[in-house]
Amino acid sequence: LERLAEKGEDTLKQSKIKNEELKRTIHETIHGEEKEAVSPETAVDAVLDAVGNMDAEQLQALKAHIEKIEQEQASKEESEEAEDKPES
Repeated sequence: LERLAEKGEDTLKQSKIKNEELKRTIHETIHGEEKEAVSPETAVDAVLDAVGNMDAEQLQALKAHIEKIEQEQASKEESEEAEDKPES
């Protein structure tokens, strides 16, 4: 059981490292090292290429991150709608 916990911790550390590498790669692709303009299509292609190279654990982490962002956006939209709604 202890070995499995250690293996899980190692996997988590590796996933965090790969996630940071992916963020850096995406940032560099979108913004360019010399701040060159990158078209949205090129940026999307770079992200899709990066996602295509992810292992199952990285994909799961990405899915969880996307879900979190979607929930935050939905909550923000609901708050904005409530603020815009006239009081009766």
